[in-house]
Amino acid sequence: FPSHDTRCTSYLAFCANEKGVDPVHTVNPTGKCIPLRMRDLSSTLGIAYESVENYFASAKKAKLIAQNGEWLYVPQVSYLMPFAEFMNAKEKGK
Repeated sequence: FPSHDTRCTSYLAFCANEKGVDPVHTVNPTGKCIPLRMRDLSSTLGIAYESVENYFASAKKAKLIAQNGEWLYVPQVSYLMPFAEFMNAKEKGK
């Protein structure tokens, strides 16, 4: 099974592509804004809230996401799936 981090990243990529909206006041944006709370992600994926909190902290540190209230900003959507694949490979290597 994929790790929690891989599942979160894959789901964020899905949400960004399916539900994401362009940031306000940007020209040719590469990022997407997604209305998604950690609690929603936890319940949707069936992952413990603490694991989602840890994922968000790591993803913010890696600059994959930024958070503004109940909105997530994904600056470069195309980076999500390669990151998910990297995380999955890293998990398999353990």
